[in-house]
Amino acid sequence: MDFGAAGRVVVGAIGEPGNRIFLIQIVVDGRSRWYVLEKSQVAALAIEAQGLLVTIEFEGGAGAESAGQLEPPDEVEFRVTEMHLGYSEASGMVTLLVAGGESDEQHEYAITPRQLEALVELGSVAVAAGRPACPKCGLAMDPDGHICPTSNGDLRHHRP
Repeated sequence: MDFGAAGRVVVGAIGEPGNRIFLIQIVVDGRSRWYVLEKSQVAALAIEAQGLLVTIEFEGGAGAESAGQLEPPDEVEFRVTEMHLGYSEASGMVTLLVAGGESDEQHEYAITPRQLEALVELGSVAVAAGRPACPKCGLAMDPDGHICPTSNGDLRHHRP
């Protein structure tokens, strides 16, 4: 289903590190729709979006659009299983397709390259705001450490 041009696109997380839910909020004509994402999907979206901006030779930076804050969802449309980005030279717009749900729904939005640039920034910040990685195994650590598979459960030296 094509929802048209988005007035606002925000990606982020709600909750405390280790217990967060990642969402993308897309506003069209004053109506918000929220979609649940995995942290890895947010990271992949930011990387893919950055690559697309380079490909289309978008020069943003100064005057980058502010997407604002992620609002808590009223209702979530679905958990995203696939995302696709495309670009139309004719319109100068980026196509964002999110798919998922029980019936493999597809929702398509048109966003500006400036909105995509803001999405890269927000996604990167949301992913980086998580729990610190263990220096030995790379897994996320809780504030009191974690049971590291490389140290056979020894929690000394595994503090954030």
